Amino acid sequence: MQFEQHEGRSDQRADIYALGVMLYEMLCGQRPSGAFDPPSHRVQVDVRLDEVVIKAMQQAPERRYQQVSEM
Repeated sequence: MQFEQHEGRSDQRADIYALGVMLYEMLCGQRPSGAFDPPSHRVQVDVRLDEVVIKAMQQAPERRYQQVSEM
C-alpha cells in the first residue's frame, strides 16, 4: 500500500503507481523491490520503457504521471 493510500489522500496517481508495478512485473517476471534495476537491465526491452516504468513508480505522487493518458 502506498503512503498516500494509508493516509487516506490517494487519487488516480496511486493507480498509476500500481500500473507501473504491474508493467514491471509483466516485463521482468518479478515484482520490483527496494532499489530495483530498470527493466532493460534485466530483460531485452526498449530503454524507453524504463522511463515509463520509473516515472510511474515514483514515490512522490507529484513526480508520477498525473493522468494515465500521459503514459
